[in-house]
Amino acid sequence: ARRGRRILFVGDLAPAKGADDLLQAVAQLSPDQRDGLRVRIVGGGDQKRRKQLDQLAHTLDVSSCVELAGPLAPAEVRREYRAADVFVLPSHGEGMPISLLEAMAAGLPSIVSDVGAVREVLRDGREGCLVPAGAPAVLAQRIALLLEDETLRFAMGAAAMLRAQREFDSARFRSRITAIWRDLAV
Repeated sequence: ARRGRRILFVGDLAPAKGADDLLQAVAQLSPDQRDGLRVRIVGGGDQKRRKQLDQLAHTLDVSSCVELAGPLAPAEVRREYRAADVFVLPSHGEGMPISLLEAMAAGLPSIVSDVGAVREVLRDGREGCLVPAGAPAVLAQRIALLLEDETLRFAMGAAAMLRAQREFDSARFRSRITAIWRDLAV
C-alpha cells in the first residue's frame, strides 16, 4: 500500500516543463505536509539547468525532500511510476504528454497543467487535477489535497488506470490510427 508521500515528475528539465513551479509548490506546503515527503524529478537536461534546479531547491529550503534523479532507462522509469503516489507535470505548454499517459497507466493520480491536449486525457476531479500553468500556489493546494486524502488519491489512481486501459491502450490507438488513415485514403 502506498503511503502518499512520493511525488514524481518525469520530463525534460527545460523551464517550460515547470519543474521550478513544482519546487515552489513544495516550498508552500506546511512543514507537516513536507515531513517524510519525497519528490523525485526524473528527466534529462544540461548540467547548467540541473544546477539551477538544485540551487532553487536549496534557496527554497526543500532540498532535503527533492531529488534530481537525472535521465533514467525505461525500466527504471517504470519502477519510479510504481513507487510513486502522485504524478505532477506543471508544464507551461504541452501537446499530449506521454509521461501523463504512462502515469495514468501505472494507476497514479496526476496533477497537471491545463495546457494543450491534457484536458482530453485527464478529466479534472476524476483521474487527477488540472491546474493553471505557472500557478505554484494552486499546485501546492492540489498536492496537499492528494497527500492528505488517501481515499481520493486511490480513487483517482484507479480511475486513471481504467481510463488509460480503455482509451489509450496501444492496440486501441493503432486501431484508431488505422481507421483514420483508411478514411483519409478514400
